Formats: sequence, structure tokens, C-alpha cells
Amino acid sequence: MHPLLQRQLKRLGLDPECCPTDVAVWQTALERISQSYLEGDQGRSLLEQSLDVTSREMQGLYEELRHSSETELSKERNKLEAVLHSLGDGLCVVDEQWKICMMNPQAETLFDAPFAELKDQPIYRLLSPGPEEFRHECLISDTSIPPLTLGNSYRTDDGTLFRTDGHMIPSPWSSRRSKRGHGQRRS
Repeated sequence: MHPLLQRQLKRLGLDPECCPTDVAVWQTALERISQSYLEGDQGRSLLEQSLDVTSREMQGLYEELRHSSETELSKERNKLEAVLHSLGDGLCVVDEQWKICMMNPQAETLFDAPFAELKDQPIYRLLSPGPEEFRHECLISDTSIPPLTLGNSYRTDDGTLFRTDGHMIPSPWSSRRSKRGHGQRRS
């Protein structure tokens, strides 16, 4: 027997094992049981309404937070792009695997290739820290790519840039991993 029904019968002084013979007692029991069902339905309806309201409020807050985050992220991205494009030097932002994530127009000019062509390409194939005869000692090469560890910097004043058209251009460059995990290459 359901625990709620057992409690109701107990309040009425009825023994679940022995049925009452009085019709008035049965009528009172049935009315109380019916009232319990009505109260249960009302409670469940209020709970469902409350959950619905709370769910809509949470969804609204989530959308507001998402929109706010996207707006702030967009503002920061616009600031970074403005700084990147205003530099006189060529600048590339690379990821941990040295793949180009972003570059300014000056870097496109230096590499003689548009960003769309170089995006996600490893920058180490286009750089050498010194003259060609020292390329085997290159800090950045196909065979020995140093990890971009946090805080470590790589710098050379006699680097060489290998353009897509095959020309080599003397180019000082430096690289450093930032806290956000991106390395930067500057010519």
C-alpha cells in the first residue's frame, strides 16, 4: 500500500487490514483521499510553473552572458587587429606548433604571400636564424622544432626570410610564447 494512503487511513483511524462497515466513514475517507490528490496536483502544477519560469530566466541570462562575452571578445580581437595592422614591422602570431594564426599586411609583403595562403602553415619553413651555411644549426627547422615554452624567447639579428617566390631576405626576428599560448614572430 502507498505510504500516503497508509497515513491518510491512520489519520482517519482506519485499519487497512479491516474495512469499515459505516458508509459515512468511507465517504470521509474518500473525500480526504480526493483532497490529497487535488493538493498534490496543485503542488506539481506550481512546481512545473516555477521550473518553467526559472528555466526561461536562466536561458535569458545565458544568452545575455554569451552575447556580452562575444561582444567583449570581438572588441579585444578588433583591438589586436588594429595594433597588428598599425605596426611598421611584419608580425605573425603563431600557435604552439609554429603554425601561422594571424599576420599583418607588412608580413604579407615580406613573405610575398597573402595571409589566406599562409594561414595554418608552419612558419619555421620560411625562416632561418642566420645565413644559409648555418641552416643546419637552425633553432627552427623541419627536423628540430623547439617547443614554444612559456617565457622563452628566440632572437636573431642576422636571420633570413625565405619568401614563397624563392628569394631570401635578411631579416632580424624574434619569437616569444605569451601566457595565452601564442608565439609571435616579428621581422
